[in-house]
Amino acid sequence: MGRSKLKRFPSKLEMLETLLEAKKKQDPKIQSKEMQKALHEFTTALNNLGEAILIEDKITRGLIKDKEDLINKEKTLKIQILEAYRNDKQKEAEQYEKEYVELMLPQIVDPAFLGDEDLVERMNKPGTFMRDLIGRTYAEIRSLKCAIEAIHIDYKKLPIPIEGNRIDQAGIKTEWEGKKITARINDPIMYISSIPADPFDLSGAYYAYFSDGKTYILSSMGPDGDFDYDVSKYKGESLEELKPYIFNIENGFASSGDIIVVGP
Repeated sequence: MGRSKLKRFPSKLEMLETLLEAKKKQDPKIQSKEMQKALHEFTTALNNLGEAILIEDKITRGLIKDKEDLINKEKTLKIQILEAYRNDKQKEAEQYEKEYVELMLPQIVDPAFLGDEDLVERMNKPGTFMRDLIGRTYAEIRSLKCAIEAIHIDYKKLPIPIEGNRIDQAGIKTEWEGKKITARINDPIMYISSIPADPFDLSGAYYAYFSDGKTYILSSMGPDGDFDYDVSKYKGESLEELKPYIFNIENGFASSGDIIVVGP
């Protein structure tokens, strides 16, 4: 009997990119506050549902006590895995990865693959955690790039560093409903529902960002845990010119290099 296949629904990133394309075409639907509110409520509901399913499953299996316990265990395992890879302790890293997969499996797998009988075996292969974290970083950077370009379309300006060189510290000085404000990529209009932190920064800091108002650079410190390129020195170089500073997975999970996008 053939294996049943579940319908694959568009990811949140794919929906965001579709909405950005509509915005570039000045589709009036994307301009409405109701549309933005509906999108935010939809993504929030998806996140809440996934989290509720995960927590109920783990409590039932005796792996956690409650949501706070899950958060603490995930954070601890993440630190242990990254530090093991960064210190070239492969066996330790692989053991921590197995524990992480058991704890977080429903959260790190695309729902399109649920029901795959080979899923657990494939997820337990060495390097699963790092591949997932690297993939997540690329996806988040693409989402942030969409948000930056969307706010650029609306204000005809790029966000520039205000309080510092992190994406949450960038904005555009403007007016909103008669008041002077600093517009961010998630406020007052949510071009992205929430600003993600850099997954490889164990302090919980956000992605590095710099713009001179004409071009911009967005960067994760990458698996090695430090920045190889200082974004504040960015002068509009192409990715090809920045290649010596860019992470390449072929050099190993914890090799040097940052995960970078530039624009517009």
